[in-house]
Amino acid sequence: PHGGFAGLTSRTKQKPVIAAVNGFAFGGGFETALACDLVVADPAATFALSEVRVGLFAGAGGIVRLPRQFPRKLALELLLTGRPIDAPTAHHHGFVNRISEPGKALDAARALAQEILSVSPTSVRLTLQVLRETDGIADADEAARAAQTTSAIDTLMMSDDMVEGTTAFAQKRPPQWKNR
Repeated sequence: PHGGFAGLTSRTKQKPVIAAVNGFAFGGGFETALACDLVVADPAATFALSEVRVGLFAGAGGIVRLPRQFPRKLALELLLTGRPIDAPTAHHHGFVNRISEPGKALDAARALAQEILSVSPTSVRLTLQVLRETDGIADADEAARAAQTTSAIDTLMMSDDMVEGTTAFAQKRPPQWKNR
């Protein structure tokens, strides 16, 4: 397959960014995928932060993001050797969300985006807000307490989408989201 990377983005920063990876995502391509919220990959996709092989290091975020998204010892090995990792292995370690059919990474990423678009946009936006607000809190209990005190909960509980979602559930009909 042809190497390449495509990122599906939204009009706002409050929607998830989905990477569709086909072929080689080396150096900046891998760093871009590491910066995305979700990753869909072709089964033949390969990832590497190979900068050390040419006297550099992954300074555009890879050196920081890789150990946060892969087991630490594996991340160190990848950073220190520049060795590539294939899509099935990246999926096994939780970095790749979905492996597409060959040549269909972009289509699979679009299908994932459609799934996200089918749920409450208010809930998606606020979920991402709470995730980002608590990302830097190492202790899980402390992060959970912080998530319970965020303004996002009040916003969610007062939203038209919350009322619509629970009403639609009770009435056994699809919700009509209002994004407010």
